[in-house]
Amino acid sequence: MRVANRSRELLRPQAPADLQFTLEEDKLPSDFLVKDVSVGDQRHLLFATANQLQLLGLAQRWYIDGTFWIVRPPFTQLLSVHAFIANGGN
Repeated sequence: MRVANRSRELLRPQAPADLQFTLEEDKLPSDFLVKDVSVGDQRHLLFATANQLQLLGLAQRWYIDGTFWIVRPPFTQLLSVHAFIANGGN
């Protein structure tokens, strides 16, 4: 697994040093970047597929999770929005 990860590192864009980086959208699935918002010296990136947004729109409840521990500088928080989707009575 380490060998595979090291070889993939060469294909990944370099980690940004600050929030003023240029997002390489060609490295993302098409239409995955919903919005890139800058407010003062803060920056917010919103990622989702059209299908994910549609399912969130149908959900009765959203569950939001914020974590500070898995992101690397210059980022400070990862916020995710979840929903349970009914499928065949489940």
